[in-house]
Amino acid sequence: MKAAIISLGSTSSQWIVEAMSKYFDEVDDIDIREIEVNLGSREHKVLYKGEPLGEYDCVYGKSSFRYAGILNAITSLLYKKAYMPIKQEAFSIVHDKLLTHLDLQKQNIPMPVTYISSTISAA
Repeated sequence: MKAAIISLGSTSSQWIVEAMSKYFDEVDDIDIREIEVNLGSREHKVLYKGEPLGEYDCVYGKSSFRYAGILNAITSLLYKKAYMPIKQEAFSIVHDKLLTHLDLQKQNIPMPVTYISSTISAA
C-alpha cells in the first residue's frame, strides 16, 4: 500500500512520515509548494512538479494557514480517491478562527466570549 503526506516538510511532518512508514510499503513526502491544481472544464487534476499526482491509498494533508486554500482544493479533489484521516472540510474550519469557534460551540465545548468587528474603531 502507498501513502503520501502533503506538507511543508516540517519536523512534525517528518515524524508523520516515520509513523506512516510502519503501516505502508511506501510513503511519499510531497512539498505543498510544488503542487498546483488544474480545474479544467471536464477534468480536474492535482499536479506535483508539473506531473499528475500518483495514486495513493492514503493521503495526509498538513500545512500552515498560508496554504489553506490549496490544501482544501487538493483534499477536495482527492478525498474520493484515497483515505484521508483529516476530512477536507476541516482545513477551512481550522484555519478560520470564527468557523473554529462556531464549530466548537455547536459541539457544546465552552468557548471564551469573542467579539468580531469590521473596523478598529468599531472594536
